[in-house]
Amino acid sequence: MRLMLPRGTAMGSLLALLGCGEHGGEHDAHGDLPPAPPMIAPEPWSGSLDGPVIEDENPDPGVVEVTLTAAPGTAEYQPGRPIEAWTYNGTVPGPRIEADLGDRVIVHFTNDLPEPTTISSTPSAE
Repeated sequence: MRLMLPRGTAMGSLLALLGCGEHGGEHDAHGDLPPAPPMIAPEPWSGSLDGPVIEDENPDPGVVEVTLTAAPGTAEYQPGRPIEAWTYNGTVPGPRIEADLGDRVIVHFTNDLPEPTTISSTPSAE
């Protein structure tokens, strides 16, 4: 027999349909077990994954020049619960570099992490 269940069906539902294999599928036989604790939903996250905009160090309007440093640091995703993280200029995610189409972008990059790393760019349609 092949049983097809829609995606997202809980394993408990599957076991209830099939029976536990013991006691002929009678689940009253497990009445001596304590009830499962209620599920606790996490608080909604009010943070953002948008990093700060890094300051352009070059006065030329056609050149964006920034200094970027990768280093161990601390990030806090939940108030009062800091974690160790690899940061770019002390933030996770790293700062955003904003440039216009045709601008020359110069990045002075320093790696203070305990192993090699790279940077990459992701163009935005904004």
